[in-house]
Order: sequence, then C-alpha cells, then structure tokens
Amino acid sequence: MPKMPAHPHESDRASRTALLALALLSALGLIACKSPEGSPPAPVATIPSGQPAPAGRPASPGAQSSLETGASGAMRPRRNAHGDYLNVAEYRKAAGLAIYDANANLAGRGTLPAMLPAIVILDVEVDSSGRLLNSRVRRGGADTSKNEVALATLRRTRLPAPSANLLDGRGRLSFVETWFFDFQGRFQLLAFTPPQSRE
Repeated sequence: MPKMPAHPHESDRASRTALLALALLSALGLIACKSPEGSPPAPVATIPSGQPAPAGRPASPGAQSSLETGASGAMRPRRNAHGDYLNVAEYRKAAGLAIYDANANLAGRGTLPAMLPAIVILDVEVDSSGRLLNSRVRRGGADTSKNEVALATLRRTRLPAPSANLLDGRGRLSFVETWFFDFQGRFQLLAFTPPQSRE
C-alpha cells in the first residue's frame, strides 16, 4: 500500500493517484468475479462465523436502514416486481446498509482522502437466510489490524436474506466487498464510496 510522504511532490502525487485508481479498478473487477468452485483463494485472515461476534447493533429482519431511509436512489437496493434483488450488486447495497447500521460508530461519510492507510477486500459467503457462512481476506492492507476490523464489522452485522434468484446450486451466495479505511480508522464500502479527494 502506498504511504503518504511528509511533503509529496506533484509527480509523486500523480503516481500515487494512478496506483489508487488501479486498486479501485482491481476491486471493481474482483466484485464481478467468483472463484471457481473447489479452488478458493488462499485466506490471509479468517474469522469463522461460529465464534461469538463482538457487541454490535444488528438490524432487525426487514427493518429499513437509517441510511436507506434518507438515501439517494443510487444507495437504495433495486428490486424487481417480485421483490427480488435485481442482481448481486443490488444485494451488496442492502448488505452494505446493514453493515453501516450495525457499525455506526466506525462508518465514515463523505469524500475519502487521496491517500488511504488501508484497503481491505473480503470474500463473503451467506446462506439463503443471510447467515454468514464464511469470510476471508482476499486482499489486505499493510496495516493488518484493519483486516480484523473489516472482518469484525461484517460478523457483527445481521445481513439481509438474498433473494432466490441470486443463490447457487447449494443455496448460497458468494460476493466480494471492499472496505476503505481513512486515517481516523473509519471505513466506507466500495458500494457507496464517493469520488476521492485530489489533495
């Protein structure tokens, strides 16, 4: 992960901005891909879902997120006429809103700084009820403590049930989400991240 120097030069700033853009594009590409069955990526860190979760504020099933209530149309997950999520990206919005609500003390808002101390990409697997089955770090930051924070925010969240049209043959849904951490330790998810500052 690139680190912020004390006095960055313009050429260095352009290089770091290009690297960050590449990281974002890489994360977006990972979201659209699933690992072939039987060949999961090697975990960097894993917290089994069977362990007790840290204290949190899980959302009630069917409850509207406080962010969703006042959210723009881009933040609200879209559904079809039958109430199914249109695709995995729309389910990720619903899951992201639940993660924000369950971790309100850690969730950030607004424009992210140009340089970030950690970007953590997680593989997530849930069952038909939204119960977390597996979570692992696909790609972590140099600050490995943020890997554990991202996993913990996921584990303390009661995720929404995915609609049947998204489930695989085993009745499960696998997806990828990215946590962006700022220098205050707050995170934002890729599903809702606004453009970054150029400064």
